[in-house]
Amino acid sequence: MAVIYKFGPIGALLLVALAPSIGWAQQARAAGQRAELSAGAEASSSGVPPTSEAPLGPRLHAQLELSGLVLPTAPLLGADRRPGTGGDFAMPLGFHFHYRARRFAFGVNASLAVIALTQSPYSGTDALPRRHERGFFQLAPEGRYHFMEGGRFEFWANARAGLVMLADRYGAEPGDVVPSNYGVKTTSVRSDGLELLGGVGGAWRMHRLFTLGLDLRGGGFLFPGSAGSRCNPLGDCNSMSGAYPVLELGLSFGILRDI
Repeated sequence: MAVIYKFGPIGALLLVALAPSIGWAQQARAAGQRAELSAGAEASSSGVPPTSEAPLGPRLHAQLELSGLVLPTAPLLGADRRPGTGGDFAMPLGFHFHYRARRFAFGVNASLAVIALTQSPYSGTDALPRRHERGFFQLAPEGRYHFMEGGRFEFWANARAGLVMLADRYGAEPGDVVPSNYGVKTTSVRSDGLELLGGVGGAWRMHRLFTLGLDLRGGGFLFPGSAGSRCNPLGDCNSMSGAYPVLELGLSFGILRDI
């Protein structure tokens, strides 16, 4: 007790001497915390995503995609109703919808290529020329693994396997306008097949909600049966049979939301 009493005044003097320094340190620490909170609030209000990788919670990612679909070994039919040379090119419009849990994402992809970008003169006569073109509908479950995420940019590997529906369209070239009860100018023959595609992609988080992505996929289409096995009364038949390599490049705009 005597020792504590003896050094009590000395301890009191030291405490008084160090009090300003302790107060300044506490004020500096509090100012630093306020600056960090202010910076975080500004980043959140501006919609800018964090720049460093961080583990994220479950999210939903919906993307609208415009892509180019190339089938290099699937020529259209020519005037003699036989396969010509070259390949086929289509531009599907589709969407991806994924549930994302950490680095894995599972969802569905669907796309439809209605407007044909390649055509071939097909059969017909000089007075009534005809053309051959194709349309595609794709529907498949899809999986992704994000090997880089949580920052301004993210990258993934993806794979999907599902159905592809082919419409071989045979139509007359634009000519005289006739009443609709005279018949239609275009007929189609449907074929069903399978698709298997895989690739890599990435997206730029231009806002905490919005993404702009690019996806490159490769694989194949498989159509069972034989070409010419399904025909309409005019003698127009399905044109694809067997396996065909496929290359697809898509540009997408997406919405990413936490759940």
